[in-house]
Amino acid sequence: MPDYIVPSFALTPFLCQLIRLAQVLHAGARYLAILDLGCNSIRDEGCIALANAIKGNHASSLRWLSMQRNGITAEGVRVCEQRLKG
Repeated sequence: MPDYIVPSFALTPFLCQLIRLAQVLHAGARYLAILDLGCNSIRDEGCIALANAIKGNHASSLRWLSMQRNGITAEGVRVCEQRLKG
């Protein structure tokens, strides 16, 4: 199972879309430079899934990511930062 899918949480419709976005990013979204996901209730699980997908896509052109007001805890930010720095 890819590491950007975390099976320990409830899959809401939005979270399913977020996982799909993570899969697209992981597969090679080479032309995406700005991504604003503010105010979407992404929470820690979604943040981690996106961090894993972005880190896994070495061809990513993503330069700016906004995830403000998503219910992400300090621990979630710490884990995401570690994954992105890898």
